[in-house]
Amino acid sequence: MHAVYLGVVKHFTLLWYDPSQKGKMFRLNAEKEKIIDRLLLQIKPPKRVSRTPRSIITYGKIFKAQEWSMWLLYYSPIVLLNVLDKQVYEHWLLLVNGVAALVANTVNMESSNKANECLAQFVSSIPKIYGESHCSYNSHLLTHLSRFSQLLGPLQYFTMTPFENFNMYMVNCVKSSNCVLSQVAKKFARKFVEESCELKVETEDYKKTRLSVWGDYRAHTINIPLTDMYTNLLNQKNLEPWEFASKLNLKNASLYSSFYNKSQKRISYVYETAENVSFEAHFFAFAQSVAQIFVVGKKLHTYVNPLFPPHIKTVSVKEYSIINVNLLKNVCLKLECETETYILQFLNSIDNYNE
Repeated sequence: MHAVYLGVVKHFTLLWYDPSQKGKMFRLNAEKEKIIDRLLLQIKPPKRVSRTPRSIITYGKIFKAQEWSMWLLYYSPIVLLNVLDKQVYEHWLLLVNGVAALVANTVNMESSNKANECLAQFVSSIPKIYGESHCSYNSHLLTHLSRFSQLLGPLQYFTMTPFENFNMYMVNCVKSSNCVLSQVAKKFARKFVEESCELKVETEDYKKTRLSVWGDYRAHTINIPLTDMYTNLLNQKNLEPWEFASKLNLKNASLYSSFYNKSQKRISYVYETAENVSFEAHFFAFAQSVAQIFVVGKKLHTYVNPLFPPHIKTVSVKEYSIINVNLLKNVCLKLECETETYILQFLNSIDNYNE
């Protein structure tokens, strides 16, 4: 959290915007700064990402660690393409590849050694690109991350983020300077009772929401404007009658589609399916005759561009399709940049949820 996201990543990114560095090959001009901001603000991350992108020009100095982590691992490889100087961009990708390998769900000896090579090369090239004055303590710490991942596991398991989250929770428990410990104790006691009771209070809005129980599934049912394309896909299954939904609650997990009315600012409807294939869910369809749920949308066939880290894939073919809901896996991040569409798989199941 401090050595990488709030350290190296923040330092070098803001250095590209520093007016005192005018004339250096890494310094961005005003036009390129605006291009980066424009591409960044177009991104609509899924709900699992706690913060939406903000302007680096305006808010970069007060970015939170989670924003810098998303910038490093997901946004920057695509946004900076053809914007940064080629040598500076390739140098930045060394940091991206090194950290990405160490925050994956599992880190083995091979990935750890590869990460160590990338980070060591990144650190050793800093004097050539940025100057010796930018060889900081945080930069040196990068060379030790691989060894710590071998001893303790992926980096996100011993980052400072959970401790910072807990500190903020503790601060919010205190409303006055009197009896601080008592306030914290009462807050925790109240939370324990509420979680133990698991009482669900139905609001008026909740009661008005049209719900349909599909076995273990709960759905927000809607009327879908069926185009010829959608009708043809449904006819392939020949399983009438159909009932349509924009959102599913499946085994305590929420599945969203593009028809869900809160999908305008967030794209939470692109999922992993099989290898090199993702799926963009347009809506869910329940076949009453066989009591099965299908997803209607687009199959996104992807390939790994050697220029990017393995978790960033480029979409090659898009085709309308209908698949069983059980084929959907983890939610992905979809980025549309200029003429290309990218699908980014989240590196682990812990990062990005909280801050």
